[in-house]
Order: sequence, then C-alpha cells, then structure tokens
Amino acid sequence: MPEPVPDDPARFAYQPALDGLRAVAVLAVFGYHAAVPHLAGGFLGVDAFFVISGFLITTLLVREWDRADSIRLTSFWARRVRRLFPGLALLLLAVAAYAVVLAPSVSRRSLRWDGLATLAYAANWRFVWSHQSYFEAAAGPSPLRHTWSLAVEEQWYLLWPPVLLVALTVVKRSAMVVLAVVTASLAVGSAVLMAALTPRFGDTSRAYFGTDTRAQGLLVGAALAFALQRWPLHRSRPHRIAAGVGVVGLAVGIWLFVTVDERTRWMYHGGFLLAAVAWAAVVTATLAPVAGPVQWLLSCRPAVALGRVSYGFYLWLWPAVVVLTPSRTHLHGWPLIGVQFVATIVVASASYVLVELPIRLGRWRSRSWWRPVPATTFAAAGVAAALVLATAGAPAPPVVSGVTTVSGGAVSKTTLVPVLVHDPPGLAAPAPGASSPPPERAGRPVSVAIVGDSVGFAMAWYAPPIAGVRLTTRAIPGCGVIPADLQIGDTHYPAPQRCVHWIDAWRAAESTHPDVALVVLGGWEVFDPWVDSKRLHVGTPEWRRYVTDQLERGVRALTAGTHTRVLLATVPCFRYDQPVQGIPSTERNDDARTTAVDAVVTGLAARHPGRVTLVDYRSYACPGGKPRVEVGGVTLRPDGMHTDARSTRVLWRWLAPIVVEAARRPRL
Repeated sequence: MPEPVPDDPARFAYQPALDGLRAVAVLAVFGYHAAVPHLAGGFLGVDAFFVISGFLITTLLVREWDRADSIRLTSFWARRVRRLFPGLALLLLAVAAYAVVLAPSVSRRSLRWDGLATLAYAANWRFVWSHQSYFEAAAGPSPLRHTWSLAVEEQWYLLWPPVLLVALTVVKRSAMVVLAVVTASLAVGSAVLMAALTPRFGDTSRAYFGTDTRAQGLLVGAALAFALQRWPLHRSRPHRIAAGVGVVGLAVGIWLFVTVDERTRWMYHGGFLLAAVAWAAVVTATLAPVAGPVQWLLSCRPAVALGRVSYGFYLWLWPAVVVLTPSRTHLHGWPLIGVQFVATIVVASASYVLVELPIRLGRWRSRSWWRPVPATTFAAAGVAAALVLATAGAPAPPVVSGVTTVSGGAVSKTTLVPVLVHDPPGLAAPAPGASSPPPERAGRPVSVAIVGDSVGFAMAWYAPPIAGVRLTTRAIPGCGVIPADLQIGDTHYPAPQRCVHWIDAWRAAESTHPDVALVVLGGWEVFDPWVDSKRLHVGTPEWRRYVTDQLERGVRALTAGTHTRVLLATVPCFRYDQPVQGIPSTERNDDARTTAVDAVVTGLAARHPGRVTLVDYRSYACPGGKPRVEVGGVTLRPDGMHTDARSTRVLWRWLAPIVVEAARRPRL
C-alpha cells in the first residue's frame, strides 16, 4: 500500500523522486493483477511501498523526537486515519454496491467478511485463516484481496510508534547506529521466519500474508532511516555512493518484476528481503542532494503525478480488474488492460480530489457538523452496515464433509470433498414418446451424482430444483483426475492433497448407488502433468495413455457393483479470463489442448458402449468450435468456463431430459 506524502512538509522536505518510485511500484502491481506480459513479479511493488513506509514513518518520528523529546502518538494516529480512511471507506461502499449488483451469490458471504476485515485492517489474517474455497475464487475473485497490504501497514502504524518511543527513551540520540543494527536484525529475523513457515510444496498464504513475515520490508526501511540519521547524504562521497547503489537497486527490482512469480520458492527463502534491500537502495538514491540517474528518471512529471494518487490507484486497481472482465467488456489483451488502467486512474483521481485531499487538508473543519472522531466513527459504522445489508441473505458456502471409503478391506485416508444435495419438489411426467420408468423407480426421483471439477460443481451448486431429479455432487473444485503435479504457465504447480485422492470422492458417489453419474472434466487435464519426474505434454501418446488410465479408474469406481449409468460430458472450448490459482496461464484457452482432452474422453466412451454414454457438452457450449456467448439472452459462461446461477438454470433445461432418459435405459 503506498505511503502518502508526509502531512507536514516542514518536517520532511518533499522528494518528487519518491512519488516517482511509488508510481513504478503501483504500475508493477497493476501489471501483475492485469496479467500484463512479463510482469509476473509485479506483486513485489508492494515491497517497495513497505520500504518507503518504514523509512518515512521512522524518519518523521525520529525528527519529532529530536525537536520535542517526545512523540505525540494520538496525533500521529489521527493523521494516519485522516489520510487513509476516507479513500478506503469509499472503496468499501463501492464493494457493497458490487455485492448487490454483480457479485456471484456463492461469494457474497465471503465478501461480507472480507469487507469487515478490511474495515478493521485485519484482512491479511482473514485471508490466512479463512481458507476460502477454490470455487468461491473461481465464481468471483474478491475485489478486496489486495487489501492485505493495507492491513499490514496499518498494524505497523499502530505498533511501531510506541515501540520506537520506548527505544528512543532508553537509548541516547547518538545511538542511531545501534537502532539501525537492531532493526536490520529484526528484518533478517522476519525473513528467516518466512522461510520457516513456507512449506516445501503447497499453499504459501501464511508466509505471504503474515504481518510477522512481511514486516521485513518495513523494518528494512526503518533501518535505512536510522542509518541516514547517522550518516547524512549531504557529504559528497555518500551521495555519490547513493547514486550508484540506486541504479543497481532499480535494476534488481525490475529484474525481479520480470523473472519471478508469487510461487517462486526461493523468494520465500530470502528473495523478499533481497527485494526490500534493492528498494531501500533506490530510496537512498532519491534523497541524494545532487540528482543522479535514478532521480532524473523518477522525477519525470507523469511518474510524479501518478505517485501523488498512488494510494487511491492501489485501492481501485484490483476492483477494476475484477469488474472489467473480458466477458463484460468484450475486450482482450492490451485493449482490455488499457480500459482497466483508464478506469482505475479516473476513479483514483476523483477520489483524491473530491474526498481524500479535502479531508486531509482540513477543508471540512469549518463545517458546524464536522467533528473528526464522531465523523470517523459514524462513517465506519455506516460502511459496516452497508456491507452487512448488501450481503444479507447470501447462501452459506458449500458443505464440506469428511468421507471415509473402504477398499479391499482397508479404510482409505479421509478426504475432504464437497457434498451438496438438491431434493426435487415432485416428479416430472415422462417426455413424449419416452418409455416409462422401470417399476422399481416408479414414485421416486431419478438420483444424479455429479463428479469432476469446479465446472461440474457449478452445475450442481447453482442448479434450480428439478422436478423428478435428486441431485448430489462429489465434484471437487480445483481437481481433475490427474493425481500429479501440473505445469501451469511457467510454474510447476504441486498437486494439492485433496486432488491426489480424487478417486475417494468418486467412490463415495458410487456408494450412494445413484441412477446416473455425470462426469464433468477438462479444466485441469489441459495442463501438462509431471509423472515420475517427467513432463507429459498434452496430446502425446504417453499423455493419452496416462489420462486414459486415470479415467478408467474413475469409471471402474462409479460402476463397481451398482446399476449406475455413467454420463461423460465432452470437453468444450474455454475462454477463461482469470489466472489459474493466481498463475497467469493460456493453456485453458488453447483449443488444441481441449480438443486433445476431448479425444481421450470420447475414446473412453467408445470402449465402454454399455457402461458410458457421452453428453455432448462441447457442441452445446461451443457449436462449430466457437464459444456460445448467450443462450436466450443469458451469458452461458460468464468467466469463459463456469456457469453461474442464471446460466445453470438455462443449462439444466437442456441437460435434465438427457440425464432422466439415461436413467431409463438399462445398463448393459
């Protein structure tokens, strides 16, 4: 989160190049979220903000101590609230409106708690502890996911000033070098803790979002502030050295932007500390009394102008990406990125001029009704109420139950799989010309179990009550039938534990003896799997044999000792407009890959004509090989892959007769 310009310029001379550095950082973050090519490491712009904040806040507090032998904590905190809260409150009100108008129903409950955690500046711990499901993210990513960094900084503002006050009281003013060494040691300790909390494989959220693990950037900035108090840059040699290290630091920072991503494991073992040190070098160069290359570059007018509104730009950049999707704008690539950028800069500038700056400069103090503390309290309460009201009636997230299956006399490992049940309001009359249900099924609904990934889960989660059909699902969002690591874009993505045991979910579905098992796959099989340390490229004979073997396992599980009819959905083309598990990726939109997976699916059905029947979802969703945008005026797949509440209702008008007819056919 960008640290704004100091409130009192007399206490700290304005440095245009610092605003330019903020512009570089916020553009990198925007590029990361907007999936700009070659900016997968743009998230490290946040670390530049951390360093700037640590440096500025520590410098201002030390100088206040020098003048008055004290630090007025309440005044400091009041300035922070006056500077930061108005823009955030405006964003949260906009998010409340988004929840009412655009947010998928499955994500609204999560959005409520995201908003309240953001309001309390605790969003980073919310994201660590909430364990939001993959499907909630797939249905609609939270427009507040980026506010974790605001929470880290606000916690810093709350804790660091009293700690510094005690430290300055204990040590003498001349002991700046001691404070610099201690603070630098704490930064190293934070980096070591990050490494210790980073698992070898799997989720890195605890290490990425934690205040203790991300404090390293803030502490590096604070250590720099102490060092420059001890060794000012007004001497000729120090400022020449600063100019040189600034060039190196900027080069390292840009190199990290283009070469790493958030899943690069070595970043969690000292890489974030390296980034913080690099940005500290750039900050040092911006303060040199004689301008060098870094100052010339960062002091250009466009960069300084963007830096001035960088706080608001940061607030609005991710919501703009979430709202202005390809399905809503009908744009892709650079035109889409341009629209997202312009929208962000327009809203951020309006917020700065109309809301943030007037409150910050005290222009409302003359109003008889304006009292800072009551006004802030009332505004916070109003924002909280808006969030609660906007998400009232949101459905509970999918039920997640522990399932224990028995195979060969041994109990398998317990696997967490979603369980969802739709009971019908009544029985539908047989379709004209169709045979009547067998006697043993008369008077009871057709039971349909859906297995597969999040596409199948969406078909169940959003399904309306269907007369004559009892619908359940054991589909696992985020998992296909490949129990192996995947190559997603440039990232080697380790298989989550729940995906390794996908077969347990299929066995659990079979244990309920459904009339029909509907298999919906394709979203994960399009990626190259790593099997026995070897990458199997989609479409190769080795890959076909491997995926076919996995599907055979699934079919055997669904038909073991039951009369279940298996319906296997063909794999449609995708036009997915979100990163995959946060990783920029093009594989899902590669028609050659989806066609290869579909060939495996259709080949399997051909080998089991008595047990497996194809459901031609590909022709329905992609007639003639082109994505079907709308059906009856309803967008079929809003994100290019999953159906939502409206389109699932439309989908079942086509799908329900197919599954009911399949249940009437005898299994051979």
